[in-house]
Amino acid sequence: MNLVSKLYLLLLLAVIYAPDFGAIDMKASQWLFLSSINLVYLIIITINIKKNQFQLVYKNPIFLSFLFFFFASIISVVSSFNYYLSIERLTDIFSILTTLGCMTYIAKSSDVSIKFILTIITIGLFLEVLGSLNILRQVYDPNTFNLSKSNDLRGFYGNKNITAAAIAFKIPLAIILIYNLKNMIAKSLIYILLISSFFILLILSARAVFLSITLCTGFLLLMILIKRFFNKENSFALITNIHFYVIPILISIIFYSPIAKNSESVSLNSRITSVIENENDESTTQRLRFYTHAIKQIQSTPFLGVGIGNWKVKSIEYESEYMYSYIVPFFTHNDLLEVFVETGILGIISYLIFIYLIFRLTFTNIKLSLKKSNEFKLVYLFLPFIVYFVDMNLNFPLDRPAMQILLIFYILILTKYTDNNNAEI
Repeated sequence: MNLVSKLYLLLLLAVIYAPDFGAIDMKASQWLFLSSINLVYLIIITINIKKNQFQLVYKNPIFLSFLFFFFASIISVVSSFNYYLSIERLTDIFSILTTLGCMTYIAKSSDVSIKFILTIITIGLFLEVLGSLNILRQVYDPNTFNLSKSNDLRGFYGNKNITAAAIAFKIPLAIILIYNLKNMIAKSLIYILLISSFFILLILSARAVFLSITLCTGFLLLMILIKRFFNKENSFALITNIHFYVIPILISIIFYSPIAKNSESVSLNSRITSVIENENDESTTQRLRFYTHAIKQIQSTPFLGVGIGNWKVKSIEYESEYMYSYIVPFFTHNDLLEVFVETGILGIISYLIFIYLIFRLTFTNIKLSLKKSNEFKLVYLFLPFIVYFVDMNLNFPLDRPAMQILLIFYILILTKYTDNNNAEI
């Protein structure tokens, strides 16, 4: 079964790179591939699963919390305007639920190593960076160093901001892999990959990711101070642990500077200024309007919401005076608000519990890092959570199968590390 589980994990990551078959949004084919892979794997494990292993899945708190969210989503259909949209969205959420169940089974019943999981994620990071660099080559003007078409760098996620978040999410996991490797050549190659990854993030200029990187860097510095104070560890030794994150950032900025100097669309100064002076930024103003409208609707339908998948319809009432060429805003650009406005109180409570349990699992590993010397790699486990949390509040990762796959991979890694550390204790 270990071989089958490894193949399943490889196929899951391959979903991210599934062809779109000419679809308007590539997520359609990704949801289809994800459902198909889950179906095959579920048939296999159903034939081979033992009773006690099945209990490990349905008694898992993280799985249960998302199961409750799924039920809350079903209940919200009662207030739906468009039942087709609700059914479509319910199938997406069910795919996430089944993937989570399969991952829980692997975490508790399989000997698939953390190193293997981190390796395939790092390979995924390499493919994304390579794909982005290839597109960059096509839109780059060597005469003017202009990257005015940087929006074309949508990657495998169909959205520039989501692509940036996915890359930022994978970077700390690639760093943890370095800690698990002994081969210096492999370590050096990953280091180069980290530099390239941050360079792509600078090109993408997604403000949510800039915020994530800032918070991640601040968190690493804070953990150094805490470990130095409580564990009395060598300050220099602690500082060297963050060079995997900080040095690649600095090197990527050096390579990025001549490009940004001649390309206002990807200028750091312009993006930072737009965050500070958000009243002059159309994107920020639009997001704030989406948030305001969602909150107004929540006040009107707090218990059942407007029905899962139906905010894109209901939002027209609020957005009609701002619409251009009949373009409808599909998302609130905030997963928490979207869950609340569509599924009501039951939905948001169950989803918040789901996020909290992931945080608690992450925090467990941080506490172990503080107790154990020379275990700084566990600190890096918190960084993907920071990235996802920021992205969740500014974008729509819940709608993207690729992001949900990454999140569930992250839960698998957290569970494996927690179980291993508890076994050692």
